[in-house]
Amino acid sequence: MDVARDVILRLVGPSLEAAALSGVALDWKTSLQEACAERGLGSPVYSVVGEGPDHARSFTATVLIAGEPRGTGTGSAKKHAEQDAAAEAYAAITSDA
Repeated sequence: MDVARDVILRLVGPSLEAAALSGVALDWKTSLQEACAERGLGSPVYSVVGEGPDHARSFTATVLIAGEPRGTGTGSAKKHAEQDAAAEAYAAITSDA
């Protein structure tokens, strides 16, 4: 059993680690929340503005981290706009080193 575990971890381990670090299998808002916590930046705050008629609404979200805008996103639903903003902010804070 130990030999099989070692072989599997050797073959798949690097891919699993890369996936965990890139936010794969999680939504961007969750990944951003975790990245902010790891860096001591506090919780992200989302501001969403909608415009247009009810049948063709468009939303723009901005995510603030430590009071600073770090990502924006747009979408036909608030959730989509927030996810886009979170993805942009995640890329911004994980590239800061």
